[in-house]
Amino acid sequence: MLGADPLHTLLGGEPFPVGRPDFKSGWGCLTVLGGFDSRSLPPPITDEPLVTLSNPVLDAIRARKHMGALMLDVPGPSPQQCDAILEAGAAAPDHGRLVPFRFVLVPDRARQAFVVASLAAFKEAVPEADEFGLKKARGKAEQPPTIVALIACVDARHPKIVASDQWLTIGCALQNLWLAAESLGFACGVSSGRLLETPVMRRAFKLQDHEQLVSIVSIGTPKERQSPRPKPALADVVGSFDG
Repeated sequence: MLGADPLHTLLGGEPFPVGRPDFKSGWGCLTVLGGFDSRSLPPPITDEPLVTLSNPVLDAIRARKHMGALMLDVPGPSPQQCDAILEAGAAAPDHGRLVPFRFVLVPDRARQAFVVASLAAFKEAVPEADEFGLKKARGKAEQPPTIVALIACVDARHPKIVASDQWLTIGCALQNLWLAAESLGFACGVSSGRLLETPVMRRAFKLQDHEQLVSIVSIGTPKERQSPRPKPALADVVGSFDG
């Protein structure tokens, strides 16, 4: 059964199915929201504490939770669900429409090659690793039903769009993908760091000189549900501009 896009529904439009065959990812999807009239939004709620406000989008953001790759099991997303998850990632806000990222799926037929590359990268990044560490690294590469690599393609010399804008887009792509996967009942584990920067991983993913393997996203069914970690208090992260 196809799901409905909660954000479009929230904004007052008619629900449209995510992942339907005639739905095109990318900037063409903006036409779906073309008829939206901001005047149809309800007035802001000012007499209730912020934490009591609830809708599908806010609830999904608050509930987002990293799940380690070893805590993920089958089933993973179906091909149709995987397309919907990737469509969400590709819909990230993108100044200048540079699309400074790409996704690489690791299919079942190439999983063993990915495992071999991951173990070689782990040994290169952590030469002092013991057998327990190697076994854990193998499990992280073998166990998740679905693995997606996020690759950054930042043009640091672009005459108009600064690199920081492009990195914001990459982060939004990851967040969109993550929230989409969780909205379909799955959990995600995101790996990053020096292991992904090793020459062996760059060769495995055939990266060009300007590209960087930012993260490996593991997607599957959580072995157990866990509560999200506490988020920062607004007072700790929000200030006011005093001129």
